[in-house]
Amino acid sequence: MDQNDEPPLKIIRDKERELAQRLRDAELTARETLAAARARAAEIKNEAERSGQVEAEEFFREGITRVEKAAAAIGEAASRDAEQLLRIGEKQLDRAAQIVVGFIFPK
Repeated sequence: MDQNDEPPLKIIRDKERELAQRLRDAELTARETLAAARARAAEIKNEAERSGQVEAEEFFREGITRVEKAAAAIGEAASRDAEQLLRIGEKQLDRAAQIVVGFIFPK
């Protein structure tokens, strides 16, 4: 029986079934594509978080290293200043003793 010989209602129903199946296939493909895209987005997000964490740890370590170097430089400068003050103090010890004695026993 030729399609032209079929009743129009049957032709319409057949076409509706065909289109409904194509629509279901398209929906399934869309869901699969969306699921794959979501999975890939999650992978990218996780990778970015890991990369960011590694970079943050490296930045932190570099900062700690700079602070440690600065602290060491400050400690060295303080030690040099303390030695210089000690030398100056030793040179001025007699003068300081005279000032103290003069304050305690004014003339």
